[in-house]
Amino acid sequence: MEILQSILVLVGMGLISGILLAVAYGKLKVDEDPVIEKITEVLPGLNCGACGYASCGEYASAIFQKLTDIGLCRAGGDALNEKISEITGLASEAAEVFKAVIHCGVKERKILAEYDGPRDCLSASLTGAGLACRYGCFGYGDCVNACPFGALKVTSGVPELDFNLCIGCGLCVDACPRDLIEIKKVLKDKIVYVACSNIQSAKLTRTVCSVGCIGCKICEKRAVEGAFKVENFLARAEAVEEEIDIPAIKCPTACIHEMSNLDAGDSAL
Repeated sequence: MEILQSILVLVGMGLISGILLAVAYGKLKVDEDPVIEKITEVLPGLNCGACGYASCGEYASAIFQKLTDIGLCRAGGDALNEKISEITGLASEAAEVFKAVIHCGVKERKILAEYDGPRDCLSASLTGAGLACRYGCFGYGDCVNACPFGALKVTSGVPELDFNLCIGCGLCVDACPRDLIEIKKVLKDKIVYVACSNIQSAKLTRTVCSVGCIGCKICEKRAVEGAFKVENFLARAEAVEEEIDIPAIKCPTACIHEMSNLDAGDSAL
């Protein structure tokens, strides 16, 4: 009998608590503005975070509160901007385009020791996986698995990017344990970049890779002013409006690459 009474008391307490919570929810509930719902509906719903917000819903709320611009969704582009502009009445500007570039271009790696550990980049980074170059790509595809758009694939030892599928969300950047991936702005429908991350001297770089940057500064001298900058034996392409004539530079290791929407991947020039 006592057990039954205890059970009834607990059930009663639970029932009362549930009623009180339901009443409190009804009193405290804040209805979401229908404009936010409309913005959320036209957003792609990928929650990739490229806009700087954790979810499409948060971004929609920020747009409604005029805390941010309407052109930050890299997956939607100009068409999405126009839809949001129609919903909110805010001015629509041309969307900037960003893509991922991979700062490693080696196809055949020099191996110091056999690696028999887990075939993922994060695990391999703990030991170096026997690679001679400690700045090179492992090629196990952690970035491929992180990409929700299928823009990356490993075919020749290193990931190759499909320019047309990549939206520049940056999830691949976070997935690479060696920080080999960068998100760059597209200028004049293409991106120029250096496919290397080795900051060792030319002599040491050549011992581990035949296509690594040797910091010779030829690109600085032969390209348009400001197009390249060399620091710590490593060149980096800068964002310039002028056309960069890559063949005229004659990079001795051919580590300067160009990627455009005409290519499925990238090309070394």
